[in-house]
Amino acid sequence: MKLARRDDEARVRELYQIANDACKAIIDKNENSLIQAQSGMSGFQYLWYNFCQRNFTATDAEMIWDLAQYGPNTNSNFGVLAQPGSRGGTYGSRKAMQFMLPTYYLSFDENDTRRDVTCTSYSIYFLNKGAAGDTFVDVGTTYSCIMHGKFRIPWCVEPQEAAKRNLNIPVMRYADVLLMYAETQNYLNNGPTQAAKDALKQVRDRAGVGELSMPSDQQAFEDALLQERKWEFAGEFMLRTDMIRMNRLSEQLEEAKKDMKELSKREGKYANMPVYRLYKFQVDGQQYGDKFLALDYIDLTDEAEIAVIKEIPTEQGKYSEYQAKLAEIVRAHGIVVEDGDKWYPTNMFEAYTSTFNGNARKAVGFTGGFNALQIGAIIYKNPTGYAENGGKFPNWIEASDGSDGLYYGFQKNCCELLPFAAKDPGHPMVDNPNLTQHPAYAK
Repeated sequence: MKLARRDDEARVRELYQIANDACKAIIDKNENSLIQAQSGMSGFQYLWYNFCQRNFTATDAEMIWDLAQYGPNTNSNFGVLAQPGSRGGTYGSRKAMQFMLPTYYLSFDENDTRRDVTCTSYSIYFLNKGAAGDTFVDVGTTYSCIMHGKFRIPWCVEPQEAAKRNLNIPVMRYADVLLMYAETQNYLNNGPTQAAKDALKQVRDRAGVGELSMPSDQQAFEDALLQERKWEFAGEFMLRTDMIRMNRLSEQLEEAKKDMKELSKREGKYANMPVYRLYKFQVDGQQYGDKFLALDYIDLTDEAEIAVIKEIPTEQGKYSEYQAKLAEIVRAHGIVVEDGDKWYPTNMFEAYTSTFNGNARKAVGFTGGFNALQIGAIIYKNPTGYAENGGKFPNWIEASDGSDGLYYGFQKNCCELLPFAAKDPGHPMVDNPNLTQHPAYAK
């Protein structure tokens, strides 16, 4: 048994030709297109917001095939666990049980409109636990709790019940057709044709990154396509299949682990990654159909500013003075501070529950429950940083003996059910310790 593309090249080319012709037929028919920016939203946000709202006339041009989910009998719990998480209020308690690697969140170009749709660095929580008529807020999170965003609960229509979310299941979009066509053209012609480049550029243009360099080498173009598919389709349950088709699964898992370790230690391309972020205090709309996308924030790199934000008062009477100092920092970054605006710092490499992060939220008004989130509890209570974890990798990245962490249990050239192993129940990457690779593989 092995992870490899089949070795009969003639059949591989035949399959690629079938896919190429099918994609070209859809493109040439000119019945589909990518949803573009409108109504104050980017095209990507407009697509997913309306998909969650079941406004299918707004998404049909791009959403070629999705599985219907509506009604008392045909209505899955799809999307229940893939969202920012909420605690009470209009949305009830919905626990997020999936999260995005911070290295993925950080991989997007600064102009890419897909990041804040796909990834959420906030969760919906109450300001004062147990208070009658409490205020619910979109609270900023750390790197160990970046969550899925395409199927977020405020964008949806009101669910029929907690486990029936009325969300259709997306299967194929026109963006997929374009990127598959670019892939087949690249493979069949030993390098990207102009048609392949045009197809890739369509997807990039919609995302706001059409100026990214366009590779002309076959392997470099495939690399670019794989990365584009990561940015475009995360959370749609196809990326693992993409990596298997391209024979890149094992390589990509190893690269992800390497990147996470570099981020944890702030080495390599993450050497200058800012540690501190100022989030703007944001009250949640608490209504279905809320168009809220992402929290405003400022990444801090100036040592003088960092020194100011680190001096968090522990006495409530000094919170106003502290807020005034934060407002000056915000203005220094060219942002207008309106009456009533509040900001709070977060150490992105510490756990959400760290003393610093907890005190920062207290200073902006959080009281009871200030250190809790409606998220799978184990991850968000862990740091991302190596130094912040006492000079060792957090165990969700790698255990001290190197035996677990990300992609826990995966072994190359083994028959796998899922990349988890039947070991150490309670490990942060393992909800069901009975999921394992096939026990009868030949090593």
